[in-house]
This record gives sequence, structure tokens and C-alpha cells, in this order.
Amino acid sequence: MRGEAGTRGDRGAVAILVALTLTPVLLGAAALGVDVARWFAVLERVQRAADASALAAAPQWLTDRPAARAAALDAARRNGFASDVRTRVTLATADSPGTVRVTITTRVNNPLGALLGTPTRELTRSAEATYAHAVAMGSTCNLFGNEPDPATGTGSDPADGSGSAMSSLCPMGRRPHFWATVAGPDTSKLEGDRYATRWCNPGNSGCSPPRNTEYAGALAGPAGPAGPAGDGSSSYFFRVSVRRPVASISVQVFDPAFVDVGNWCERMPRTSGSDPSWPGPNRANPFVTDADRRYAFGSPASSPSSSGDFCTGDFAFNAPGTPAESAGLPVTTSMSVHSPHASGDPWSAPVIAACVRQYPSWSMSPDALRVALTASTRAARALQRVFRQWVTVCTVRAPQVGDYYLQVRTNVLAGSATAARMTDPREDSGASGGGLNRFAIRVDSPGDEEAVTLSAVERMAVYANLAGGATTFLLARVPSASAGSTLRVELFDIGDAVGTTSLRLLPPPAASGRWVDSCSAAGDVRGSVRDPVPLAGCRLGGIGAETGFNGRVQRIDVTIPGDYRCRDDTPTDCWFRVEINYAGLAYDTTTWTAILEGDPVRLVR
Repeated sequence: MRGEAGTRGDRGAVAILVALTLTPVLLGAAALGVDVARWFAVLERVQRAADASALAAAPQWLTDRPAARAAALDAARRNGFASDVRTRVTLATADSPGTVRVTITTRVNNPLGALLGTPTRELTRSAEATYAHAVAMGSTCNLFGNEPDPATGTGSDPADGSGSAMSSLCPMGRRPHFWATVAGPDTSKLEGDRYATRWCNPGNSGCSPPRNTEYAGALAGPAGPAGPAGDGSSSYFFRVSVRRPVASISVQVFDPAFVDVGNWCERMPRTSGSDPSWPGPNRANPFVTDADRRYAFGSPASSPSSSGDFCTGDFAFNAPGTPAESAGLPVTTSMSVHSPHASGDPWSAPVIAACVRQYPSWSMSPDALRVALTASTRAARALQRVFRQWVTVCTVRAPQVGDYYLQVRTNVLAGSATAARMTDPREDSGASGGGLNRFAIRVDSPGDEEAVTLSAVERMAVYANLAGGATTFLLARVPSASAGSTLRVELFDIGDAVGTTSLRLLPPPAASGRWVDSCSAAGDVRGSVRDPVPLAGCRLGGIGAETGFNGRVQRIDVTIPGDYRCRDDTPTDCWFRVEINYAGLAYDTTTWTAILEGDPVRLVR
């Protein structure tokens, strides 16, 4: 009996010892459980703060890193995680150059864990966000439009003293076969400029006859952001992106002034009706040595290329309904260069006061033009300096890395262009002029031409003057962060040509993604927003004035695959292209618009 009682006593002692041994473990586990639950609660708050910080930083990440960091820190602070000895907020570029990664690391106390020797723990969460700047269009390099042969003639402003400014980033070369275009306010919208024209014809898209409802120059108050997603402003903007430090940049425009020479330069001087040669010396004035080429006569009867590289095709035209006092008045063109701004909005970007220019216009008979191009008077020299010449609008020394903007408009009175005036989108009611001014743009950055790229901002009016056949140009740059969104392409008044025209939208050659039934026509001519028509192979055919495209908008929606990827860090990649096939002679002024639909600022991870 005694042995049995001893065994029971031993068992009790063991139970007590086990309990005493497990008590710290169980207490530690309980403490850990409490602290872990607290960690998860804090991590949720850290993630929300990281999300908010990334969204705040994204709009400025590409253009102003200090501003992006300040915005991220402020968002983190407002969400309870100010940067201090306990919390670190770091920013870095994610996989895509336009995507920012914000990481927040905070140290929290472990009230119960301290009993076990772990008084604190660091908790980390990250978020990535991107900002879709207004879509870049038309060019991936430092040239927009054609660069006429720079090796001939002295030029009033030769690039770098040696001729061409074109960089190796120009996949279409010096002749992409189009000119930039802007219309005078008294031009008919039917002539192809969707936004800069006051007047329209019944049946045109965006028309309440005789007023163009997409012309915003008569707004009662200051407008919002540029582009069709905003106010439909009557200015055109071109983004000058300085990608790395350079000594200087010079923004130059070819043939910036309006000189009425006709679509094919058929109003240029010629020797006689049977002899189209230039009726004067090659050294017609101090700015040219090649007048026979630079001032060549052109005629669609032979070919639109008969006038060579230099024919921009400025063309005078007044719309029906133009007030009598404005009829026949040519176009005054105003240009300015804006400094970078964190918002990415050209209207908010300050104008460089020394970089505001205004160009008058000339409209005269061919013989009078010949006299003006060979005379030595002060008035003649004013024309000679800008006609068929590269002219510097602005030179910036040691420019900051970021986006500058060239603004082009025609609704400011002669003599009234100032920095303040150029930032006000409203028209001068007395501004007039009917016609299409066509030009090209380049940016010269001596010693490093690849450091700068140039593109239209969200829309562009362009003029194609071809003998027919196929041509391809760069439409819109779509970064990888746009995967899963929709690219909305709008083409206005396309197909002014002999015969019918067809086009095809092509994705970036190096892009990945499953492009299955990705394109549809959504009005005004084919399909509608409610009832889109699928476009096999992203092809649209049967385009012409006789098939309903004259003065009308055709919208094409392109669904970007969810697995779409391109090389964002390569300026020549991520570009959608347009292949156009003209059946015959083309004299096509068209306004192209490209918008990436959806919230411009969004989390991607």
C-alpha cells in the first residue's frame, strides 16, 4: 500500500513541475498571440499609408522627384506614419520608369513580447502606382514632321551649325511624310482641323451650325487641362522631354509663318505656264543658296512631290459664314515654350517670358511673292528669314530634366502675344484669319541629340501630301502600366484623296500580349459607343468623303490586353502605329486624338 501511495504522490509532483515549466511558454505564446494580432492591425494601416503615398507621388515621379517625395511623405504623415526615428518612407522606380514604389517601414513596440526579450519589431509594406500622362503622339525622337534637306542653303538657324538635328531615335527617318498643321480661327472645320476652327458645316461632328462646338476659344473663363479629355482647347501642345542633363536645347520650327502657296505649292512663282522652274537666281536672298529647290513650284497635275522636300502647303481658306470684315485675312500664328510643371498639365506650366513668338502671314500673287523673295527691303527680309527656314523659337541653357512644352495657337491678336496671354485659353474676339498653316518642329541639343524627345500631347492635326500608296506613322505611346485599359483613337476628316483609303492600327512590334478581337469602331461613321462594330485585324477600309468621313469623327477603341508589356525604358518602343493606304493622290489634313481611358493615377501593385 505504501508503494502505491508513493506513486500517486510522484505523479502529483510531476504534474506540478510540468505546470510550472509550461507556464512561461504558455504565457509567451499568449503574449506572442496578442502582439501578432497587433502587428496585423498595424500592417493594414501601413499598407493603406503606402497606397496613399504611392498615389500621391506618381503624378510627379517622372518630372519632379523632390515634389514626388514631398507628396509621398505628406500622405504618409496624414495616414499616421510620419517619417521619423521610428518610420522610414522610401521611394524608388519600379519595373517601369513611370511607376513609383513607395515602401514604409515602421518600428512597433511589443508590450507583452518585451517580457520575452523582443521589445520591438519592424513592419514593412510597399505599394506601386503609375500616372498616365497625356498620350504622346506622332514622334519618338527630336523631330516632329519632315526635316527638309538640311545640307543645302544657309538657313536662318541651322542646327548646331552643321545641318540636321535628327537623332538615331527617329525610326521614320527625316521624311515621315507629314507636316504639323494649325488652322486659323475663321477656317471651316471641314478643312480638317477639329479644334482650332470657329466655324463648321451641317453634318460635321461637333457642330451646331455655324459654330464648331469643339472650339473652346470663346470660353467665358479659364479652361482646364489641355486635350479632348479636358476643355477641347484651341491650342496644340508638343511635349519636349529632356531625358538627361544637356548643355542646351533649341526648339526650332520649320516655316512657322503662314504663306499662302496652295496645297501642292501651285501658287509658287514659275518661269511660265510651260516651264515650272524657279524664275530667279539660286542665291535669291542672304538665307538661301538653293532657291530652285527650296522655292520650287508644285502641281498635282504632275505629282504632289514635284515641289520637293520644302513644300509645306500653306493654304488660304475662309469658312462659309465668316464675317465680311474677317474674310480673306490670313493667319497669325503664336508660339510659346513652357517650363516643366509637376502636374504634367501644359496650361499650368509657366511660359518662359523670353520664348514667346508671333509670326505674321503673307498672301500675295506668285509674281509678288517672287519679288518679295528676292528684294532687299526690310519687309522682304522679314519674310525671307522665316519662309522655308528653320527658325528658333526658344533656346534654354542647362535645361532641367523634365517636360517642356511648345504651344501653338492662332486666336491671339497680332502684337498681343505675351507670357500671360499664352496661358489664357480664351480667344481674342478680334483675332481672325482663314487658312491652314503647316510646319515641322525639331529640338536641337548639341552633342547629345538622343537626350531629347518630342511628341504631340494627346492630339495632333497633320497634313499628308502624297502621290498615293502606303505610309506608316507613329500614332500613340502606350506604356506597360496601361495593360487592361482602352486606347481610344479618334480620327477626324480622314480620307481626302482620290479614291478610297484604308488604314490599320498596329501594336508595338516588341510588345507582348494576347491581341484577340481587340479593336472596334465606335462612331460617328461606323458603329457607335453603344453598338461598336468589331474590326478584324484592326483594319478600317472604304474611307473617303463619299463614304461619310468628310468632316466626321471616326472612333476606334483598342482593348489593351491585361498581359500587355513593352520596353518602357526604350523611347522607340511602346508605340502604336498607323498604316494608311491611299488609292490615289492624297491631300489629307486630319486631326488625330488618342486617350487612354480610366483613372490616370492608379495602383499597379
